[in-house]
Amino acid sequence: MAAVVRATAGDARISGLGLSASQIRRARKRKGCERVSFLVGDAASTSFTDARFDKVLITHALHDMSRSGRLAVMREVRRVLRTGGEIVVLELGQPTGLLLQAFTGLWFFHWPPFSFETRTRRDMLRRGVATELAESGLQSLTATPAAGEASETVCGRKWGPLPPIAPRPTRGRLGGLAGLASWPWAMRSGTARRPHDHRRSRRRSPRGHSRTGAA
Repeated sequence: MAAVVRATAGDARISGLGLSASQIRRARKRKGCERVSFLVGDAASTSFTDARFDKVLITHALHDMSRSGRLAVMREVRRVLRTGGEIVVLELGQPTGLLLQAFTGLWFFHWPPFSFETRTRRDMLRRGVATELAESGLQSLTATPAAGEASETVCGRKWGPLPPIAPRPTRGRLGGLAGLASWPWAMRSGTARRPHDHRRSRRRSPRGHSRTGAA
């Protein structure tokens, strides 16, 4: 947070949000964070007004959450961002080397089979942060890996109302068009990517004042 303060203009208003009251108390005592207004609260349901912030920063928090929790946080971020505002997510990546995989697994304590973070982290990496941001209505997405892909920075912006999603026809009974499935698209490292969708269509027989926020 101190680095965020140093990189922010002197007249900016900065808010810090966290679930842990003890961590918030420690943050308030840190040198260089005097300008930050720290609050205890849930990032998925805040008391901030609509379009309050110019930028929201989330650092190493999403991998602790279930998919529903991640999406709830991202939708809340979209609500509190002004039009044109930016979200920056710093998260774990997928290291390519075995040595780096072992190091990050030990450092972040992801190796025990009983760790809840193992399940949520794998789910986040499988689905992709950029993909879930797109599902939440954020746009202009870029993903930049670092440290041998051990970490990843994903950026996006809020542009006006929720973007329209082109419908994709699916086959229903009698082989006709029975419904429409929406396929949101995400931009990941400059390449269009379609997010994973668990819904599977089946063929059936005929019978059938700048402001910045951080979480």
